[in-house]
Amino acid sequence: MLNINYGHNKRLIKECSPLKEYSWLIDRIRTYNVELGIEKATTKAIREMPSYFEIKNFLVLHMSEVADMMLAEDQEINALELVGNAREKKGVEKGIEVFIEDKLEDGISTDIIKSKLCKRFEISEEKANEYINKVLSKTE
Repeated sequence: MLNINYGHNKRLIKECSPLKEYSWLIDRIRTYNVELGIEKATTKAIREMPSYFEIKNFLVLHMSEVADMMLAEDQEINALELVGNAREKKGVEKGIEVFIEDKLEDGISTDIIKSKLCKRFEISEEKANEYINKVLSKTE
């Protein structure tokens, strides 16, 4: 896999003008996306392309399709991030539960477990109590 982000693989990008131009375009879209949103960023970047770029005419002719494609890609990335965050949260919760189970098996008091949870996982005492009670209810 090759990194064709703007400023990377300079030798390859130097040899292929359309790739260099595309890399430039994506870099501008990412920059403008922060304040404009993906559709307006795409339109602005295409309009700002130097006239000598080989891909400019094609992109101008198909600007709405390009903007739609960029929006779809942006939404896909956002969806994947949400799924990843949800999985990470579930993994942390499972890790906390296993931590509690392990400490209970070792005979450690719930007060000490709560203290360790608050310190290691940077959670409130209230949240620590919720986790402890959840684990205790499973073992009863």
